[in-house]
Amino acid sequence: MKLIALLIILVSGVLYQICSKSIPSDVNPFIPLLCTYAVAFLCALLLAAASGGLAQIGTELKKVNRFSFLLGAVICFYELGFLLAYRHGFSLTTLPPLANILVIVAVCGIGLLFYGESMPPLHLAGLGLAVVGVILTIV
Repeated sequence: MKLIALLIILVSGVLYQICSKSIPSDVNPFIPLLCTYAVAFLCALLLAAASGGLAQIGTELKKVNRFSFLLGAVICFYELGFLLAYRHGFSLTTLPPLANILVIVAVCGIGLLFYGESMPPLHLAGLGLAVVGVILTIV
């Protein structure tokens, strides 16, 4: 199941960047976001129905916390950031690596500082190499 999850992330991540880059730059960026979330809503609805989740929607909704709603706002701004960055000249070869390494560094720091997580020295070295790689990519 881990491999399937990673494959979904990989394929979706690649298609996400291609779709974001391909949205016309002369359209108000909030209109494509509305279309995006309408389709996302329908996909989630169909997947919930296929998994039997709609039959117990009342019970399942009681388990949802505020972070599910916050995530919706966060994703909206995340996507808006990519749309605007592509409109201002970033390319597919520079924006995703730069954005991802910035997120990785920030999330690792948050994990270390606020969640009591640890990183073995080898992982820290890998993180350092990733940062160097991104710098070399955008220079």
